[in-house]
Amino acid sequence: MSEDADREHVPLPPLVYLAGILAGFGIDWLIPVRGLSLETQLVVGLPIIVLAIVLVLMSAWELSRAGTSPLHERPTTKVISHGLYGMSRNPIYVAMTLGCIGVAITADRVWVLAATVIAVLVIDRMVIAREEVFLEAKFGDDYLSYKTQVRRWV
Repeated sequence: MSEDADREHVPLPPLVYLAGILAGFGIDWLIPVRGLSLETQLVVGLPIIVLAIVLVLMSAWELSRAGTSPLHERPTTKVISHGLYGMSRNPIYVAMTLGCIGVAITADRVWVLAATVIAVLVIDRMVIAREEVFLEAKFGDDYLSYKTQVRRWV
């Protein structure tokens, strides 16, 4: 594969999640819905955000330690199947989803939660599906075997 062909050419996932958060806040500005106590917001929402950050950092560290990169503009060099990648083929997307859920709970914004569902569908259908085609073409049986052993999400 050429270096240019070694890039997945998919929408940048953090921007998909950010768009969901922003859309949720935008809808909330028009149609506010509240219901969570401040205690729930802080006791439930903040730990989910912290967990999301930890999972992103752990996932990126596992990729870096294995000599590959989570960044879309850099070539994918190998299939990682240990650590968090042994539990989910997409732990960074799981973490970003959790982060959005944490923001929705912490800010008491039901529309952010609803927009997160849409963001996850976009990630699943437009990003992950395209990445999987790319990874199957690049890594062949190694990636196909990994797909049979590890779930897409969790």
